[in-house]
Amino acid sequence: MDDPTPMDIDPQPAPPVTYEIVEEGTKRRCKKLIDSRGYSYTFKEKTKTTDYWQCSIRPKGNPCRGTVKEQDGSFIPGRNTHNHQPEPGALLAAKIVTCVKQKALDNVFKPATAIVEEVGIITFKEGGASSEKMIKIFNKITQFKNNSKII
Repeated sequence: MDDPTPMDIDPQPAPPVTYEIVEEGTKRRCKKLIDSRGYSYTFKEKTKTTDYWQCSIRPKGNPCRGTVKEQDGSFIPGRNTHNHQPEPGALLAAKIVTCVKQKALDNVFKPATAIVEEVGIITFKEGGASSEKMIKIFNKITQFKNNSKII
C-alpha cells in the first residue's frame, strides 16, 4: 500500500497589518489606534521621535501587554503578543461611536435614539459594512440605545 504524499500547498502570505488612528475614539475622547486585525490601542506616552501605544484591553487581573511603536508615520508592533482574540469590525465600530458622540455634541436636544439610528443608516448607505456586519452593528446600536449613554 502506497503512502499518500502531501499535496503541495502554497499558503497565502498574511496581508500586511495596517493601522488607523481614530480621533476621539476612546470613552474619554482621546485618540485610539486600531489595526486591520481588530486590535485596538490607546496612547501611552510620547518621546521626541516616538509615540507608544498599548492595547486597550486592560482588565486588572490580566492586562494585555500588546504594544505598538509609531515612528515617522510608520507603526512597529511590540515584542509582546496579545492575550485575547481580536475584535473584527473594531475600526468601523469606533468610527460609528465617534460619529454618534460628535452628533450628540452638535445637537444636544436631539434624542439619542434618533442620532444612533441616523448614524446607523448613513453607515449602511455608504457601504461601510456587509449585511452581516450591519446586523451586528444594529445589535450594538440597540444595546447602546438601551443603555442611553452617548457621552
